[in-house]
Amino acid sequence: MSITSAMRQLSAGGYDVVAYHTAGAPMKGSAEHAVSYQGATWYFSSAENAAMFEAEPAKFAPAYGGWCSAGASKGKKVPIKPEFWAIVDGQLYLNSSEGAHKNLFLAKTEETISKGESNWKVIFATPADEL
Repeated sequence: MSITSAMRQLSAGGYDVVAYHTAGAPMKGSAEHAVSYQGATWYFSSAENAAMFEAEPAKFAPAYGGWCSAGASKGKKVPIKPEFWAIVDGQLYLNSSEGAHKNLFLAKTEETISKGESNWKVIFATPADEL
């Protein structure tokens, strides 16, 4: 398996997506607390968070399969940086850079989400390097 392929299969950059909701901060996950969901591996910082995710994955899984929200709004799959995130109406959105987060996602939240939702229907099954 190539590094690119492995990175695609480890969702949210290996960060605990439940922690964004419960701790209000990104927390690095561990292979010790791994869960498989939608063909990807998700890491969690604790067994409790892994169990919460397993019980309600749709509640905790980030938008756009854990790819950058701003990127999805432009029809691209861009790897995220865990410190650039927001929860809007209970949905976790991750971004790739300070610029993408502040200048696009936060500045035009509704528009970015709307474009991302529309584009995601087209790009979700396409590998990032083919977009």
